[in-house]
Amino acid sequence: MRLQTELLPLSTVGYRTIWDAVFACIAKVRTSGKAILRWGLVSVSGQEALLEIASISDVSVQPEAQLAAIKESARGGIYVALVVPTGVGAAIGGFIGDAGPVARALESVADLVILHPNVVNAADFYAGGDRSLYVDGLTLDRFFAGEVQLGALRRVKSGLILDRLDASCHSQVLNAANGLRAAHGIDFAGYVVCEEKIRCRISRSRFGHYTGDVENPEVLFRAAEILRRHGANALAVVSGISGISGITEEDLARHYSGVGPNPVGALEALISRSITWRTGLPCAHAPAFSDGLGKSSTIVDPRAASEVASGSGLPCVIYGLTHAPQIVKDGIAVSDLAAVIVPLSCAGGAPALAAKRFGVSLIAVKANTTAIGVSAELLDIDTTIVLENYAEAIAFIACRKSGVSWESILRPLESTKELKTPAVPA
Repeated sequence: MRLQTELLPLSTVGYRTIWDAVFACIAKVRTSGKAILRWGLVSVSGQEALLEIASISDVSVQPEAQLAAIKESARGGIYVALVVPTGVGAAIGGFIGDAGPVARALESVADLVILHPNVVNAADFYAGGDRSLYVDGLTLDRFFAGEVQLGALRRVKSGLILDRLDASCHSQVLNAANGLRAAHGIDFAGYVVCEEKIRCRISRSRFGHYTGDVENPEVLFRAAEILRRHGANALAVVSGISGISGITEEDLARHYSGVGPNPVGALEALISRSITWRTGLPCAHAPAFSDGLGKSSTIVDPRAASEVASGSGLPCVIYGLTHAPQIVKDGIAVSDLAAVIVPLSCAGGAPALAAKRFGVSLIAVKANTTAIGVSAELLDIDTTIVLENYAEAIAFIACRKSGVSWESILRPLESTKELKTPAVPA
């Protein structure tokens, strides 16, 4: 069994839309015996595209907990999904918790904000508010696919999976966990140390972003199973993924100076998604701060400052999991969303596809530039609304909540158009 990331070329020749080509490629990967954990379009040029797929291969056992398909529903309220893909070098949300102010501002105008850990995780700090749902990446994709609905917050008993860390780092992580128990009253089932070191590899693509592989995910799954048997219903995992093949000191320095993507984000997503796939429990990952990760002797880019100012990456994950929703049969469905908000330049994934399938407004934000991805303007999504920045996105949601037309607050204000019956094709 192996967790891996592949960049697969595909051609749109012979397909009606690019999405049809994507579906065909995904289906081919699944028929090869792999379970898909994450996917997204990396580039599109003419009739050629590149699809990134993270999967678990050599699957001899099925997940122990499957989330059943659930019917669509219609509910009142203004619900918004805020997504910043992990590891794509996003200018906002591509560092550590730096999209948190956007999430909190959205909370003031929406009834509920649905987000994933990447948006608000900030090491010792948690950047979200109390009107957000903290949804693990795999469950969020299932939500966007229309397979699950989201309900009230879980009554969380957290379990902690620890990599085999050096003594100092081990103590640092446990002190963080105990501090959360003392200061926030977090309920812990306990922790389990993996039976062997998690063997990871990080690779840098020709596009400048990073992908990851895990050679022995079974050690994570066995640790998760012990925690579940002891009553844990949400899982945090800390692994020592710095100083391994594929990351250099220069990579970290570039990220901390604000000019390079997060080298470990994609691998973190791969680990947490695989555990959710295996157990059905919400899971989020925190890196162990060692071998240069989380350390700097200089003033770093403000967007990365939470990491170097912190003693551990764990507190935000544990606190975030207390905002994880339950999966229910009559909750908030993807069709209930007022909008899905993504970076304009990185829209080739499950959130944008959901907007297309379910007729939800796709707000594509220009200011949140990314190092890789496919622009929403290149995709066939007729609900796309391109906005300059997140301030406009927040104003758009405020208009939606108040029943005010977005166009009515823009200038020039165009006259109402006369509509005519289109000609009937011969």
